[in-house]
Amino acid sequence: DAVLAYAMAVGAPATDALVRALHRGGSPALHRRICDTLIAISPESAATVIDRLDVDQPEVAVDAVYLARSLKLESLSPRLRELVFYPDARVKLEMLGWIAGHKDADTTNLLLASLGDLDRRVRLRVLETLGERREPRVRERITEMAFAKDFGERGTDEQEAIFKTLGHVGDATTVVQLRALVEKRRLLA
Repeated sequence: DAVLAYAMAVGAPATDALVRALHRGGSPALHRRICDTLIAISPESAATVIDRLDVDQPEVAVDAVYLARSLKLESLSPRLRELVFYPDARVKLEMLGWIAGHKDADTTNLLLASLGDLDRRVRLRVLETLGERREPRVRERITEMAFAKDFGERGTDEQEAIFKTLGHVGDATTVVQLRALVEKRRLLA
């Protein structure tokens, strides 16, 4: 804490040293305090730090999301966009939690692309977020998932999430499709 207080006193010239400290590791609490110090020194400088972070380390990738969320950044830099598809689910979930509030077309595209993620937790988070986006392309994608041949291979929780999302984004056409599905299953039973 004394080192961080000193960095605050030094100001902007301490930014590079703080970034190096993030790259060296440490506890999540220490990472948060370093990020908070970067923001306190200069929010503008902290925003530029995000694209300089070495996000090969999951802890540093989480720091990038934390900085973006704390700074309430509206646009996604290329560095932040790539974190949506990060190999570590923890980073993806942090990123999805942050972009859930972004209602722009680019974010919706990222969310739709994330429906194919290998991690079920990521898909569930995305379905929950997409339930608030009543757009034709969201409805079409969720409808495709609900009526896909591999639907039965999904876990019960994911099946429920798909239909719950469809309930939020569906329209009259969706109701017709659901009736046809129920009829077809009744005939096959």
